[in-house]
Amino acid sequence: MVLTGVGLSVLLAGCVVVRFFDKSFRYNDYRIVRVVLGGNVFDFKDLILEAQISHPSSDESPNLDDVYPKDRLDVLQEELQAKIKDLHLDSIKPDGSMIQTDLGNLQADIRKNRAHLRDTKLKNTPMGHVEFDQKQLRIYGIIYCNKYFVSYSFRDDDHLVVEDKGMTRKVCINEKLMAFELAFYRNLQGVFNLTRNKENLLLENATMQIYLQH
Repeated sequence: MVLTGVGLSVLLAGCVVVRFFDKSFRYNDYRIVRVVLGGNVFDFKDLILEAQISHPSSDESPNLDDVYPKDRLDVLQEELQAKIKDLHLDSIKPDGSMIQTDLGNLQADIRKNRAHLRDTKLKNTPMGHVEFDQKQLRIYGIIYCNKYFVSYSFRDDDHLVVEDKGMTRKVCINEKLMAFELAFYRNLQGVFNLTRNKENLLLENATMQIYLQH
């Protein structure tokens, strides 16, 4: 049977085209390599170095087993019940100009230390590690010394929606890195443009770009 143009149009008119978009990532674990926040570029190697020289004889960041235990639901329950209960960091309102000042001072420290510490060996640290729980649609990670989680969903192939979130309240030595951590957390919300290839992810919204690498 040969369908004419009219016959084919009638046939297609009765069909519903369903598009299935990709709701998965190639890997579960990534590391943040760069963050652009408010137009300021932060290389995570520089942030790790700043953390090292702030407290060279101690490690404020939890170890990898603490950050990513085998049962992610335990993390969610324990953190929510013990540390994140009634926690909404948006309700903690340090003056925005103070955070911007700390971020500017952090960049100044990075420029100064980069010049004479360029050959310093970086320690193995969970700073910047991100893990996707693709069954529960949650993201777990650590920026400086506090653990955070977010829930996410896909709007389509190119957009990720960050929804519920929480973070611990540990106070650490480097106030400038804590300001960066808080600014990162506050901007980790809403709809992100998603760009992905074999080894890399880019999450981008109106205020922040997050470059991740497996």
